[in-house]
Amino acid sequence: MDYGRKPKRVHSTPLKICYRIMYSKIGDLRFIGHLDTTRALTRVLKRAGLPLVYSQGYKPKPKI
Repeated sequence: MDYGRKPKRVHSTPLKICYRIMYSKIGDLRFIGHLDTTRALTRVLKRAGLPLVYSQGYKPKPKI
């Protein structure tokens, strides 16, 4: 029964896919910080064309 209420909207959630990446920093790359490493991995995933889930807000960023 509705009791005069409007039915709730059902929002479809985007499909979430988890990727597991194993990497190692060797040579001169071992001196690169964790923020630069995360930014590089984000660029690699975008360039590979893999679907990413983005955060909500003013400036959406991939959830990594």
